[in-house]
Amino acid sequence: MNAKGDIEVDYHHLVEDLALVLGSTLKKCLGDYVGIRRYGFSIEDTMGGSIEVAVDLGARPYFVYNSETRFRLIDELDPTLLKHFFRSFSDSARMNLHITQKGDYPLPLTTFRDMFACVGKAVAMAAEIDSRAPNQLHTSKGQFG
Repeated sequence: MNAKGDIEVDYHHLVEDLALVLGSTLKKCLGDYVGIRRYGFSIEDTMGGSIEVAVDLGARPYFVYNSETRFRLIDELDPTLLKHFFRSFSDSARMNLHITQKGDYPLPLTTFRDMFACVGKAVAMAAEIDSRAPNQLHTSKGQFG
């Protein structure tokens, strides 16, 4: 994905817009949610810390982000935008997204890479077709949203 923005001001809107596009694209790809597993998770344990992600693709956005590491600027990018990216992604995809990072990662880029990898794995798991119920909507309400 290529994107341009007013980064001479700051990265906020560019990061947010990328998340909104990715989230809305995911939502569109999920269609009517029929047959998907709905729930997914991933855990990465690397470099003295761990990242845990849980996802519910149930069309109700909710976001939790817990991080023990305090990051410094990476070039000109404010690392707090990572949290904003994932909140915007969660809202536009209309999913529950829980991210917990524990321990002290010495390299912020490694942490960010691992967070994106965990979110990707958890979303992939939740979006898989459930072979046990490929034509069912996994909700007791009969519909999402």
